[in-house]
Amino acid sequence: RYEEAIAAYQWSIDLAPTFLWPHIYLVDAYVAAGRMNDAQAKAQEVVAMQPDFSTEEFFKLFVWYEDRSFLEEYAANLRAAGLT
Repeated sequence: RYEEAIAAYQWSIDLAPTFLWPHIYLVDAYVAAGRMNDAQAKAQEVVAMQPDFSTEEFFKLFVWYEDRSFLEEYAANLRAAGLT
């Protein structure tokens, strides 16, 4: 169902192109779908939008997650695409 998620994130970006979060989610979805070239290209867009982007700082916002293993996998996907 990754392609459905990708389409939804792309739609979100179309609606609010300067809102960073759907771009980040799209990086993760691309990695999960095995679309590394797309993930890396989108990761570069994320850095262009927010040059000081940090996965560590981003995931500090997810304080409500009790199971941090999900976030570790998510962060690994973002790092695989080139985000730090």
